[in-house]
Amino acid sequence: MAEAQLSPMQLQQQNDLMRVAVVRNSLKMKQQIFSQTVDPATNNVLNIPPRPVGLILGFIVEVTGEVTNTAGAVANRTRFGNANMVSQFRFDDLSNYTRIQTPGWHLSTLNSARQGFGYGGVYANNIPMGYGVNYDVYRGAAQLAASEVEPIRHQYYVPIAYSATDLRGSIYAAVNNAVMNLQITLNQTPFDASGDDSVSAIYQDHAGAWSSDVTVTVWQVYLDQLPRMENNAPILPFIDLNTVYDLKQTTFTAITSGQDYPMPYANFLSFFSTMVIYDNGG
Repeated sequence: MAEAQLSPMQLQQQNDLMRVAVVRNSLKMKQQIFSQTVDPATNNVLNIPPRPVGLILGFIVEVTGEVTNTAGAVANRTRFGNANMVSQFRFDDLSNYTRIQTPGWHLSTLNSARQGFGYGGVYANNIPMGYGVNYDVYRGAAQLAASEVEPIRHQYYVPIAYSATDLRGSIYAAVNNAVMNLQITLNQTPFDASGDDSVSAIYQDHAGAWSSDVTVTVWQVYLDQLPRMENNAPILPFIDLNTVYDLKQTTFTAITSGQDYPMPYANFLSFFSTMVIYDNGG
């Protein structure tokens, strides 16, 4: 007699039960997998292979360096500022599918939108124990005086799974021939001398450049020590693992005033959010 086929609802219920088992019984890990100091002028594209271990949730990326205002007048930080330290993030999964291909300002904005408050920020507290701004997660002055050298730092979270408890998009990396790649493209032109270029420059209005090498450090966030079945196979939420969490950027031009401008969305996909940045010549 043929086995009864499970309905889509039953399959989803199985997946959800496995997800709960994994989240409740696994060990959440944050492990440094990469740190390198490079000259963005000659080596601005970094390719980082993830560690083939556990159920990958995402990556924390920290970028630090120094910039110099080489002009004789004040340079101002752009609207996205330090978020433009990275020009592009790209992630290719085990199937060589590009899941993420988007600029640093988009990822940084998404980090804050997903949390509901500024990612990496602190709140104004009234606790007499020294709590507060004790570590410079972000660093970068609003203005740079003539010839001033300024250390800058920014942190990003590159999500692979939708969240730490919603495992849609997560990747089980403990497999043979686990070939994945996280590509980080550093900004080679941190200053825009001609005006306001908020979507690609850190500072504007006057000339400047990197004054030191840039250090990029990456931590892999993953679930380890997954619960196992009687045959020692790991319990994995199969629908979650067959779901891709995409982050992509598309550029539209030639928008006409007073006319509708349709933006196409692909069929048979679920869209969680759309962020629109309108750049009217700066």
